[in-house]
Amino acid sequence: MENKLIVHFDEMPVLANNIDYLTYCNHCGTYNLGQKACVKCNEEEEISLDQVAYKTVMKHFWSRQLLNLGIYGVLFILAKDIKQIIFATLFGLVCMGAIAFIFHKYKDELVLNEIREHLMANKDKIKSDLSRQMSIAILDIENGNPVEAYDRFRYLAKLIDNDEVRTYKLICLRNFSLRSDMPLELKEMLQDEYNTYLVDYIYEVSKVKKDLVDDATITYVLTYKEEVLKKHKGDKILASVLSGALKSKFLLNKYAIELRGYLKFFSRERLIRLCKMSQGIKDSVLRRELLQEVKEVVGEDEAFKGYLETLEGA
Repeated sequence: MENKLIVHFDEMPVLANNIDYLTYCNHCGTYNLGQKACVKCNEEEEISLDQVAYKTVMKHFWSRQLLNLGIYGVLFILAKDIKQIIFATLFGLVCMGAIAFIFHKYKDELVLNEIREHLMANKDKIKSDLSRQMSIAILDIENGNPVEAYDRFRYLAKLIDNDEVRTYKLICLRNFSLRSDMPLELKEMLQDEYNTYLVDYIYEVSKVKKDLVDDATITYVLTYKEEVLKKHKGDKILASVLSGALKSKFLLNKYAIELRGYLKFFSRERLIRLCKMSQGIKDSVLRRELLQEVKEVVGEDEAFKGYLETLEGA
């Protein structure tokens, strides 16, 4: 795609749980994705689910304290002498102190339990509000605003784990010029079935951020090798992804046999790295074949002389 956008995205905040990316509008009760203003009422009264749960827990706490205070009041009124007044007072203080101690000790557990109950009670509303967010993001794409759409889909992906959201993210990413300093991801983008947008994205990422290419990524591309090779520059796509196997001896041994025939597409730096790691290839016959292929690719390049001289003894 021509005229790709030069964009900047901040790293997403790292939260303890994915559900923490969901926020709640204290004004209209709409669930949002951490936006400053609510997408429904446009008020800036967003709070986290932790805050929602904490407020509910504290309501329970004070309702119990008020109940204790009421019981103390009844006992005080019914007291017939100073001893009963003292007893009522001590009883009230002990009960209030015990409740305060329990709430303080188990506050975190109470908040977590309240969050679970809140999610169960409001799951249909949450699903509806997330669907609203999805519709807004899709409309942004249709209106030629992939930047805002992608940022929204990044948050939706934390809450909705399906290939539809991943595909929309890929559609947005096709509009951007990818760089190594961007918060790119690969493993999280993999899908259950073949997706040509995903393959294109994997190829672009493998060119700018090779360290993201891992076992799962290579496996995905090899699973759909036939489809990949039918694409424009399919052989180069496969080679670029396979070169990611040079990040470790484990991956090199696992995928060494797949490298045959594709080394002519490897960069000089990748070929040098392969030579340096070649002694780690357990299959000596395969090691020799790969080094021979390197020799055919690089010819008389002096940088490879020391590695390729060992061919006769390999």
